[in-house]
Amino acid sequence: SAKGRFATSVQGLECPVSFAEAVYAGAVPKEDPATFAATVAVFLNAKRRGGRDGGPVPAGLRAAEDACNRMGWFEPETAAYDVVRLWANGRTMCQVVFETGIAPGHACRLLQRLDQTLRSLADVRDFKDVATASSVLIRRGLPFCPSLHLR
Repeated sequence: SAKGRFATSVQGLECPVSFAEAVYAGAVPKEDPATFAATVAVFLNAKRRGGRDGGPVPAGLRAAEDACNRMGWFEPETAAYDVVRLWANGRTMCQVVFETGIAPGHACRLLQRLDQTLRSLADVRDFKDVATASSVLIRRGLPFCPSLHLR
């Protein structure tokens, strides 16, 4: 099916089938690159049913969570939503860490994995523009600095 082909074309997601379900349900907004990136991020570290952090679901994610609930397998990792929204809207790493409580290394790895996924989504015709714009928004600062330890 078209949904299945789409799910197999996206790299880096814990459960691409749940993401495809959310996309086809219209729960992944494509109008704002920051919101798009934050919504995609929750599917990077989706947890098996019953494993979510228990925090409140941000309003922008309710439709995506409903789509996941229909699948019954995974729950989106909602903590990633705030981290990516703040970063994509120009906050510094210090501000993101202070406002969300995430460890800096975890935030960096989340943003690096998200960038890889956004680049794979840029190959999908319907997401080319928003995925590219989202990647540009997040591809800055500490997470994307070359390592001083590798030569």
